[in-house]
Amino acid sequence: MTFMKNIILSIALVFLSSMLFAQQDSLKELKMSPPGTVWLHDNIYIDMVLVTNADYSDFLYTVADYYSPETQKEIQNIPLYNLKWKKFFENLYQIGPDEKYLKQIELDYFKHLSWTNDSDKMFSYFDSEEYAYHPVINVSYEQANEYCKWRTDMVKLAYSMNTKNKKQRAFFYTNFQYRLPTQKEWEEAYAVYEVEGTAFTHPIFTQDVEWFMYTPGNVSEMLLEKGKAIGLSWNDEITKDDLLKIKTYKTPSDWLGFRCVCEILEN
Repeated sequence: MTFMKNIILSIALVFLSSMLFAQQDSLKELKMSPPGTVWLHDNIYIDMVLVTNADYSDFLYTVADYYSPETQKEIQNIPLYNLKWKKFFENLYQIGPDEKYLKQIELDYFKHLSWTNDSDKMFSYFDSEEYAYHPVINVSYEQANEYCKWRTDMVKLAYSMNTKNKKQRAFFYTNFQYRLPTQKEWEEAYAVYEVEGTAFTHPIFTQDVEWFMYTPGNVSEMLLEKGKAIGLSWNDEITKDDLLKIKTYKTPSDWLGFRCVCEILEN
């Protein structure tokens, strides 16, 4: 039950964080930006920062506890507001975890990091507090997409749990999905928002961030098109002419991370 309380608290905090960022939609109705994002254009919002080890760890914890393809179906049927969360989560816990799904989204914790000369392994990078807010790496395209699905569901839960009536719910979008960005979307965000200076692999500081941040020399970022990534990573030579460099990949890599966009699907 302690873990369940922590999950409820984390969802509530996600909900509260969304209150910080507001945009006007095309109908001039006030809507709050989806958590973690900044408005890009029309119906597209983009993550301000990369997905971190801490973010992906939250995903793994919920999958180990109750989240699965089966519970995804239950979440699709929740009310838009005033969710009776205690009973709902009791039902999710009765369904239980899906061990096969957990194995699909777990990272290779014993994979060596190619930027070190010692015996550091993936587990020390992923599970250490020191690297909690560094970008998650060695994630496959399929795992990144599953994270996006999970994040969509968690935000829907947060909205349903923390709004009590139709009037409160009207401040938040009802039909949306998180996904990987297209090349065009990523390049537009780069053109519109400020870009950080070059740096070696370093943490992603999420506090006081209010715009799209890209740090050449950190990690390259997955795009919606499978096998394609954009941006310079720690193993690239940093040149101004190559800041929007397109790269290809076939397997999870320690120079590759990702961020999400949130696409609003309602009219």
